[in-house]
Amino acid sequence: MEVGYSRTLEVNDLWEVNPKRRADLLANKLEAAFKTRVDRGHKRPLLMALYDLLRFEFLLGAGCQLISAIVQVLNPFILRYLITFASEAYSAQHYGTPAPSLGHGIGLVFGITILQMIQSGCTNQFLYRGMMNGGQARAALISLIFDKSMRISGRARAGYSDPDAEMRLPAGITPGSKEEAKWMKMKLKQKEKKDKAAKKAKKNEKGPPATEDGGWSSGRIVNLMSTDTYRVDQASGYVSCPLFQHYLSIY
Repeated sequence: MEVGYSRTLEVNDLWEVNPKRRADLLANKLEAAFKTRVDRGHKRPLLMALYDLLRFEFLLGAGCQLISAIVQVLNPFILRYLITFASEAYSAQHYGTPAPSLGHGIGLVFGITILQMIQSGCTNQFLYRGMMNGGQARAALISLIFDKSMRISGRARAGYSDPDAEMRLPAGITPGSKEEAKWMKMKLKQKEKKDKAAKKAKKNEKGPPATEDGGWSSGRIVNLMSTDTYRVDQASGYVSCPLFQHYLSIY
């Protein structure tokens, strides 16, 4: 602020981004994790790829918030003991009852103070980690979306698609084998669900259409890079603790 007040800020006046948090590095890691999850056949490969990318900071922030929640529960109990100590001290001074230990009361005061410090530090760490994860996720997603938009075909931009593409056998499945039969059954079930959803949407005339054939125009891509990635950024700061507590309840 002092330098900016005296003269115009230049590039050399600003701090450089942490090399571990560069957008190109994060995008490469996210793309590799995404391919790994797709190869494993995961139902939500992008979500789990983001988890693989930000696992350490995600779990660290969740652990800090969990500690903060535990401390928040313990504080009223210690305050209750402190009030009991003050009541006993008052009774000893005015009614001659046995006086409580002074060290016990001082320990309770120090205990409340230390717990408040722990709670404040853990909460701030949780918010910091959540915002940092959101920023990193958004940077990586924007980089991948932009890279994909540079390689998308003209037919995809216009919304044209191959109607037989979904029913083509993937590599590694031999025609006439049991794997082909299972794969065809799965595809037919998916097609039936799509047809039912399309009929229901047409009947109710509410909600988005069952299929999107509008193509990938520049406006739609920019909307992905701005609005949707911003939602991921904002949501990441508030999902760590509930998810972490959910997994703890399972295991």
